[in-house]
This record gives sequence, structure tokens and C-alpha cells, in this order.
Amino acid sequence: MTSHAAFLPAIGVVVARGGTPWELAALQSIVLATSLAYHRQGERPGAVARVEGSLAKALFAYGAAQTFLNSPSPDALAVESVLFAATLASFLATNLYPASYERWHAAGLHVVPGAWSTAVACTHASLLPALPWL
Repeated sequence: MTSHAAFLPAIGVVVARGGTPWELAALQSIVLATSLAYHRQGERPGAVARVEGSLAKALFAYGAAQTFLNSPSPDALAVESVLFAATLASFLATNLYPASYERWHAAGLHVVPGAWSTAVACTHASLLPALPWL
């Protein structure tokens, strides 16, 4: 469960940058809450698992869109592409080889995506228009 802390820096960076990209902080906060709920309930199949899995995949798709469609520089694209690939490889490995789940889940599906989202939070503009209260 402590590996979920890797998702917090990106949220902090968005706050420090004045709310840009706001949708990253919003989506990541929701994913973090549902992931914690999923793990606390013993990772059982059911509604929480379906919601958490769907939201995590949405965050992955958001990260891919930011990386490949909105990259602010070739350096950012290079770093984020490596983190994208590592996240994808971890997801595939833990799903295709369930015996690898315990070994790779925390690093590959929490720490690496947390680093990826932090990289996006540091340099990217929002993909969506700003909300009036932000």
C-alpha cells in the first residue's frame, strides 16, 4: 500500500504550478482513492475492482495522450516514452503472467506510473480547458 505514495508528487506539482494540468490531478486523485479502496478490500473481484481498473486505464490513456500528443519537448517525450513503455510492460506482465503480480505490481503499476505522471505534471499544459474556479 505504501507504493501508492508515488502518485502524490504529481498532484503536488500540479498544485504548485497553479493547477496545470488540472485534469491530471483530478484523475490521479480519483484513481488513488479507488486503488487504495481496492487494495484495502483484499483485491477481490467486484464493483470496486471494475471501477478502479477502468479509472487506472483512463489515467494510462490520459498519460499516453499527454506524452505522444502534447509533449513540450523532445527530452520530455523521450523520458515519458520510457516510463510509458515500462508501465505498459508491467501491466502486460502482471496480467499475462499472474504469478508475477506480487513481484511487479507495486513497482510497475504504482512507482513507475507515479514517476511518469510527475514528469507530465512538471512540464505539460492541460489537455482540457481550465475550469472557472481554478
